[in-house]
Amino acid sequence: MIPPAIQTEIGSFFSREYGTGIRVLSSSGIGGGCINDAAWFETSAGKFFIKYNLASRYPDMFEKEALGLKLISGMGNIRVPEVVFSGTAGEYTYLVLEYIEQGTRRRDFWDDFGRSLAALHRNSAKAFGLDLDNYMGSLRQSNRFHDEWHDFFISERLEPLVKLARDAHEISSATVSSFENLYLRLPDIIPREQPALLHGDLWGGNFMVAEEGKVCLIDPAI
Repeated sequence: MIPPAIQTEIGSFFSREYGTGIRVLSSSGIGGGCINDAAWFETSAGKFFIKYNLASRYPDMFEKEALGLKLISGMGNIRVPEVVFSGTAGEYTYLVLEYIEQGTRRRDFWDDFGRSLAALHRNSAKAFGLDLDNYMGSLRQSNRFHDEWHDFFISERLEPLVKLARDAHEISSATVSSFENLYLRLPDIIPREQPALLHGDLWGGNFMVAEEGKVCLIDPAI
């Protein structure tokens, strides 16, 4: 059940946007989330998706996710859920999104997915990084700018995760040494490319088939 404090905020938002008297009529939890609670809810203004968590755990996670979704959406290359609104209610933080019905893949689903993703990746910038940090799952993700991709990949992606694993005694010193050797080889392994806008966490659980049979990306870590 969506916490009452969030339901109150939902009612206030939709009443301001669509007229007085809007409230949550029904809701149901949705499984599959690793760290957040998720549900759909129905109002007289339509059906929506919500994810929420304790604000003390990830205070700005949904704000950063909303910004990532808006950035991808603004490029017009590939579909993501429309951001409705986000906020804090009592001890919770939450994100309300467009509800997307699960569809059936079109025959050209994968071809269209590939073309759309390639078009997204053609959006470039002057340096590798982003003007905001965000999350990779439950982990904070630094996006400090670098002039070279391998510098960004080492400093902002590999080294922080190797340190976390080492400090938690999940990897050996030999594995750490292997990574350090890899860092030296990366400029030769990875060819020089222009910066590209990436979803950042694109695996099988972070896309869905939308109503029209085409791809919709979710849960970005851009």
